[in-house]
Amino acid sequence: MPTASGHHCGPLDEPGRPGWDTAPPGDGGAALSRLTATPHPAVPRPGRGPCGRSPRTRHPEEAPPGARAAEALLRQADVALSEAKRSGRPAVEVYDRSRDRHTPGRLALLGDLRAALDNGQVRLHYQPKVRFDGSVAGLEALVRWDHPERGRVAPDEFIAVAESSGLMPRLTDYVLETALAQVARWRTDGIAVPVAVNVSPRDVHTPGFAGAVAARLARHGVPAGALQLEITEHVLLDDPQQAADTLAGLTGHGVRMSLDDFGTGYSSLVHLRRLPVSELKIDRAFVARLAEDGEDAEIVRCTVELAHSLGLAVVAEGVEDGETWNRLRDLGCDAVQGWLLAPAMPASRTTRWLRDHHPPTVADGGPAPAPTPGRGRLRSTQDPAHPTP
Repeated sequence: MPTASGHHCGPLDEPGRPGWDTAPPGDGGAALSRLTATPHPAVPRPGRGPCGRSPRTRHPEEAPPGARAAEALLRQADVALSEAKRSGRPAVEVYDRSRDRHTPGRLALLGDLRAALDNGQVRLHYQPKVRFDGSVAGLEALVRWDHPERGRVAPDEFIAVAESSGLMPRLTDYVLETALAQVARWRTDGIAVPVAVNVSPRDVHTPGFAGAVAARLARHGVPAGALQLEITEHVLLDDPQQAADTLAGLTGHGVRMSLDDFGTGYSSLVHLRRLPVSELKIDRAFVARLAEDGEDAEIVRCTVELAHSLGLAVVAEGVEDGETWNRLRDLGCDAVQGWLLAPAMPASRTTRWLRDHHPPTVADGGPAPAPTPGRGRLRSTQDPAHPTP
């Protein structure tokens, strides 16, 4: 099968998901690594392995299904090579049809996505981030697309199409414009809550991105502190200098940065030192089994301590039960996000949730207990019709 390979020079982390949005349960995803005490290798130069060798394709021993002509084999090998260079990870890269932007299905999806953006069919849902005293730390804006024929399209699927086709900047512009317009409406109605928007490495590597974000904030009359941008470690893989310049420009304007999916990417600790973030988000992969997996609990404990030592707030994603809430509270996590508190909701439903929400009363003044269905206003709002992102 057509592959691209690099060269191992030391222990490796498994790759994280493509930056931008968190997948709902059941969408699947890439294998996730755990933080270890093993030193991480240095960040490779774009398009090169850690030993300075460029990834290369090797001749296939047999044609993969559907590829009978030499041209098809070469094109599939080129897709694998491009993905190896894009990811920057020194490992074998196998041709993946889902990453091939030239298949008929992906081309059709791309055309439908472009039309959906033109017609305003792409929507934003918002999921609260809640502190352990019950106060709202903020919202995360998550993109949703209900296709007229296919129904709800998984975010990972259409975002991957947008990233590989060059449509990503337009999708990001659409999301930023929609989110900031909503923030402005909430502020007019007396609801001042910060909103986080996911941005991709392609956005961060676009010259002028920081200035464009600042101009959009000014146009909507929204203070920079009301916007948070969530990035992943992948922003440093392709063009570290351009990424550093863009992130410095954004923070210089007052926009806060959050590092999403911490621990699932490449050289997490190295990147954490270089990214101007104020918040770190622990991926749901470590949170889901926190109450029953001692190793995951230790990872979370160490992550919280590390983040706090660097002056960063810590948010845990994917919290779905009271026991996990209690464990995260005891480990010193600052806020949580997940089904236990609220799913990702349309703007109108989010507005009602924000108006109804208040901290639960605690007689002894201690930390708030885990929310349970029917307990005051801070309750579980799990709704199968609105799956957690």
